[in-house]
Amino acid sequence: MTQTTALRTTATPDSTKEPSPGDIHAEGALTIDGVSTLTGAIAAPGGVTGPLSGLVTPPAVMADGLQQVLLARATWDFAVDGGAVGAIDLGVTLPDNAIVLDGVVDVITTLTSAGDIATIALHAEAADDIVLAVAIGTGTPWDLGLRAIIPLGTSATAFKLTAARAITATIAVEAVTAGKFILLVRYVISE
Repeated sequence: MTQTTALRTTATPDSTKEPSPGDIHAEGALTIDGVSTLTGAIAAPGGVTGPLSGLVTPPAVMADGLQQVLLARATWDFAVDGGAVGAIDLGVTLPDNAIVLDGVVDVITTLTSAGDIATIALHAEAADDIVLAVAIGTGTPWDLGLRAIIPLGTSATAFKLTAARAITATIAVEAVTAGKFILLVRYVISE
């Protein structure tokens, strides 16, 4: 069953402004097969113009039948997030009962710290459940390129969330002074 609810489109988010070429503004919620695919406001190609909860918001409980594997994308960028020692919420929350299957870290810019001894861990449910805390010295998961994460698509490495939880990067030992990565995590919803 496909259902569309309270979706409104306009040339721009503010009808008093002239639209930019190609701008489209959508506001409200669009639900397809029980999955919310748009909430808040977005403009394209000019970028996000207002609050956007996410392009895909899974329902609290999935029904039996064919389902899609969902993808969460979280970015850490020293220029935006800083590199102080501590936990950094990456702004992406996985839903309750999500089973994290697998994924990859795409290191866009190699991470550095004063002595290359800073450690970084990525987690959602428990410490080190996505990437184990490892010093950023040469030959680590924090060098430029695609890097593996702990969940590898098997029941032995996958994990299930017991509540909705933010994907978090934890920096320890010393501050990170440069770098950027994108975490891509595939997950499904159980109960």
